[in-house]
Formats: sequence, structure tokens, C-alpha cells
Amino acid sequence: LQWARDSGDESSDADLYAHVAELALYAGDWSAAVTTAERAIEAAEQMGQRLPNTADRALALACALTGRPDEAISMAEAGIAAAREVEPQLEAMYLDVLATARATVADHAGVIEALDRQLVVLDGMGVREPLRYRTEGDHIESLVATGALDRAEALIDRLQARQNVIPRHWIAAALARSRALVREARGDPAGAVEALTAFVDVSEGDHPGSAGQGGVEPFAAARTLLVLGQLERRQGHRRAAGLRLGAAATVFEALPAPAWAAQARKEIDRLGRRRSATNQLTPAEASVAELVAGGMTNRAAAERLVLSPKTVEAHLARAYAKLGIRSRAELGAWLAADRDPRPPEADEPTL
Repeated sequence: LQWARDSGDESSDADLYAHVAELALYAGDWSAAVTTAERAIEAAEQMGQRLPNTADRALALACALTGRPDEAISMAEAGIAAAREVEPQLEAMYLDVLATARATVADHAGVIEALDRQLVVLDGMGVREPLRYRTEGDHIESLVATGALDRAEALIDRLQARQNVIPRHWIAAALARSRALVREARGDPAGAVEALTAFVDVSEGDHPGSAGQGGVEPFAAARTLLVLGQLERRQGHRRAAGLRLGAAATVFEALPAPAWAAQARKEIDRLGRRRSATNQLTPAEASVAELVAGGMTNRAAAERLVLSPKTVEAHLARAYAKLGIRSRAELGAWLAADRDPRPPEADEPTL
């Protein structure tokens, strides 16, 4: 942008702002991403740039992630129609957005349809490394959800080939999630939990205080915790599942990714915990309370949850006020006394 200013090249503003918006999404600064994407749209309109364009695609992607899926789907479908047969690269980019939006509303058939088409477009262009696309995990998860396990495993192999050429943290996380889901679907749920737990534990230990687990950006880290929490819940590991899901909900709410936060909260509700303060603490507050009561410092809890220490302090202060307590010792006693006494096998079965 500075180079464009210095050279008087205002025609590049829309594309440059679109790139900045996309980077802000990866970095977890989603409010800034929306604002910057809107600036990209303004620049495109001022220069008379019509659909399809990267500015429109950036705003559609931001809408898909920040809780405006219907708007994102409408924008993506318009972009696809404008790009088809004219700009295959932009068609692939809009198909990526369409799949992302459909994933937020659990439209697995829609995700598969969009990403199958994207593969055809990219393969037709001879693209071997689709660097900006990060929806393989959504594709695989939707295939698993619809029972297409052989296809899911084929896409895992394809994604692993990308990782072999240019290793990236987000791919490692997507592979770990995808393999765990396939492993559970193939009849080894305990092995799926063990493998994904090992990945999360190693990632957290290798890069404490990073943007996410193992350098993974916050959204991808939270997606991994969500899947692990789901697997643990289905295995009856209630306490572990609650911690994972609470941490995921905290990150989703902070981004904000309301659709994904709602999904995490739904999983927490399915744990069926009998807590007198279930309706008092938010998932974010409960997650902070669990970690602090377990002996973590505020700073350590902030690093684990990908939050600032001040945010952790605020969550903890609100939890204290709601529960009528004043110390960590009281918090630990409250959690111990109020924890669900039912055995793991009391967890309701899930398909």
C-alpha cells in the first residue's frame, strides 16, 4: 500500500486491501478484516472495478466467518456466476468462500458440491499448490459426515502431499483433525482421541503463547479443540471434553465466529453437566475458571486460550462476581463441589 501511494498507483488499492483483509483473518483479527474488506470494496467501486474481483471475495469471506453466512453465500454465488468461463482463478476463490459459508451452517452436501467443483477448476488450471485455499479440512469433515470415507482418505493423501512440499501449521492441524475423524468413523474412537490429544499437547508445548497451537492461527486452533472435545464427549471423557470445548468457545467468541461458538456451546450443553451456575457463567468464563482453578496463572491461561492476560482477568473477575467468591481457593472448592457426579457412561449416546 505504501509503495502504491509513493508511485501514485491507486488502481491497486482494492486488491491490496483485499490481501490485508485476508491476512487479518488468518491472524485472528476478524474485526479489522471486515473493516479492511469494506475499504477494499470502496476502492473497487471508486475505480469502477466490476465483479468478479478480489475485494468482493474478501468481504464475502469475512462475512462467512463472522456470522453472516446468508450474505456470504449470496455474494459468493454472484461472484461464481460472473467468474465462470472468464476468470477461473476467481471462480475457485469464490467457491472457497461458498464452502466456508456452508460449513458454518453444517451444510455438508453444499460444502462437498462447492469444493468438488473447485478441485475441477484448479486441476483444469494445472495448479499444483493452491496456496491461498485452506478448505480441505472442511471438505474432508463433510465427506466423513456423509459417510464417504474412501474419498475423505483420498483427500487426506492429497493434503499430505501439499504438506510434504511446503509444511504449514494449519495443514498439520487440518490433517490431525481429519485423520481423527476418519479413525473414529472406521471404528477406533479411542485411537482417534489419543492421536488428536497427542497432536494438541505437542503443539501447545512447542509454541507456548503463539497465535494458536503450534503456530496455528486462532481459528484453526479452536477448530482442532472443537473436534477433540466432540471426540472426547462421545468417548465419555466428560471433564476433558468440557475443557477443550470451553477453550474452543472462548476463542470463537473472541474472534468473533458466532456460528462456531454456538456449535461449541451446543456440544457443552450435550455434556449434560449439572452445575448450579450453568446459566451464570459464559463458556469463556467457565473455561478460564477451569484453568485457573487447576493451578494455572492468568498469563498461562491466556496463552492456552489465545487471549490477552487482561481479557483473562476480566473473565475471572466476572466469574467471581457471579459465583459470589473472592479467591482461587474458593473457585476450586466450588468447582469440586458442583462438578457432575455421574459416571462417564451416563453420557447420552451420539450417532
